[in-house]
Amino acid sequence: MNSQASSSNPNLQPCDGRGRYSAEHWILSHPSVKPCDLYTKETFTWNYEGMPTVQEFRQNIQLAPFPRFPLETYLKPHSKICPFRGTLLSFRLNEYDGLYKMKPPSDWWGFGFFKSDNGWWLNQTWVELPEFLQAEIIKLGYNEHLWDSHHRPYKLWARDWNSLVARQRKMFEEKFAFDEELWNTYVKQDLHNAKLVEESVLKYKPNTSFDRCTVTNETRGLIHPWYTRTQEDKGRWLGEHIFEHSTKPADKKRVLIIASVPRDETHLLSLWTELECFAKPVDHVLIAAPTWGKDYVEHVMKLAKMYIPHFAQKEVSIEARYFLNNRYDVGLWCDAYSSLNSTESYHEYGLINDSVFALRKFSAIYDNLQHQNLEMTSMSYSFTYKFNLGVGPEEYWVESVFRGFNQKGIDTFQKYSCVNEEDPMFCPGKNGASAKACIVNNFEHDLSKQYPCKKVQGLFPTEPPELLNTTELWELTWIKNTRYWRMLIEHMGFPIAKINEPEMSGGWDRLEDSLVAWKNNPLLKNCTKNIKQRMDELFKGLDFEKAKPFFQQRWDKLPSDLQTLAGQQLGYKQAIWDKGQKPLELKGKRWHKLTEEHKAALSKLGCSKLMYKKDLCYV
Repeated sequence: MNSQASSSNPNLQPCDGRGRYSAEHWILSHPSVKPCDLYTKETFTWNYEGMPTVQEFRQNIQLAPFPRFPLETYLKPHSKICPFRGTLLSFRLNEYDGLYKMKPPSDWWGFGFFKSDNGWWLNQTWVELPEFLQAEIIKLGYNEHLWDSHHRPYKLWARDWNSLVARQRKMFEEKFAFDEELWNTYVKQDLHNAKLVEESVLKYKPNTSFDRCTVTNETRGLIHPWYTRTQEDKGRWLGEHIFEHSTKPADKKRVLIIASVPRDETHLLSLWTELECFAKPVDHVLIAAPTWGKDYVEHVMKLAKMYIPHFAQKEVSIEARYFLNNRYDVGLWCDAYSSLNSTESYHEYGLINDSVFALRKFSAIYDNLQHQNLEMTSMSYSFTYKFNLGVGPEEYWVESVFRGFNQKGIDTFQKYSCVNEEDPMFCPGKNGASAKACIVNNFEHDLSKQYPCKKVQGLFPTEPPELLNTTELWELTWIKNTRYWRMLIEHMGFPIAKINEPEMSGGWDRLEDSLVAWKNNPLLKNCTKNIKQRMDELFKGLDFEKAKPFFQQRWDKLPSDLQTLAGQQLGYKQAIWDKGQKPLELKGKRWHKLTEEHKAALSKLGCSKLMYKKDLCYV
């Protein structure tokens, strides 16, 4: 079984009889097998759902050829284990041919039981769908994750059969054999979650107070991110709890610093949405990017000056500066802020990265600095402890995706966060998820504690109200709790979506698919309106194979000036470079033994002191 071609989805191993399930699948896999069935009730067909007791089993035994019931009886639309898998006739016939080079006999039990391919694609994984069907459902927002996990995209979430438009119903009927009953069963959990969202909206309001600042042992258990609405709050739109100016205050000079690492088309589109929607309320935009990202960022800025009104009409100025990028987003923010000279002073500073799509125009990050007399604001705040070990107001901290600072606040940020790459705050010795958690603890959790309690405030609660809670602490966040994120979007004016969360946005392997999805995504329409009809222009002429540090690129991909630099200053030749070998000028030399010319050349190639010490600066 393991030798047969299949989709790469590891979750389908038990469905296809692979891995540890190979033997138990193989024993009944021959076309000559004539299986029997003993249990007469439809309540138990396979897996563990509805498993009868011994007494129930003995009372309902009758030997009969399999299948006792029609195929639909065995389908489990809401099961995360093999939903609709293995129902196609061609799937089973191909397996017989692949394993035994045989066809089943004419009286084979599968004829008339399994479905023909035509009109029954629901059971197939994304990679097994024909391209024409993928193209159809991409327009609705489906990606591989959503399709294979049987989740609905934003457009279709919690939509029963009658609320679909006619062309959608027709497509689902003709291509996927849906009818009203099956579709409504399919979205039953969505409808339940939508009801919980509506109940939460009616019942709760966000905690926008500073009651955490006076927490005691007696009050600790009474302070939460969400409170029950009072009588005077009945019917009030949740978005009214977030203060936001309708126009930019004339007495405030603002700069938005965007940490942009344009490694692919999705991150480039993220940058564009932020320029369209988050740059309007500022005076100047400074894009901080790695040196290798210059071609990509300059291309976006050129189009922004042509198509985005506040740049085209010079209401907002824009520039980019390029840095080594050896300390994550915080390093780009720090380098950009430190590069400002004495004539470039501002009253308020915004720091954002390119991990989110902007969904609407939004200025509350800045507006609340003066409105609430704050030194730092953030898009969202959390009560969750480090490492998800608990929840409580004493651990209040704000997330780093989008933050605002006044001058005193940005000075505190710089003093605390702008350390060199070898500082323990960057968690040396840790890797993967543990390193990321450690860095979040140091640069988000602990940064919040550098400010007086009443000088820092997040705008939206990271954790959901009680009705939308989950059993896993790591899911107590708008990023991982999709139904809560939908509540924030639709009922509170939340302005962002994570680009790497497939249930929010993204998740297509090919640019042509992404373009179709992005153009049809209702959430992106507000912040791509100036590029939507020419979105392919945003990526035209850009080679994302080169979107990585110079020292990770093949020699023939390097700009000619860097080839010259690497050859003359460091002694590289193409063969040595492409094999990841050190030239004689560097071999065996520690960083402190290198000349200043060597260090400067390595820096231009994207190699820092710490990277060099870890032997990471090679293809």
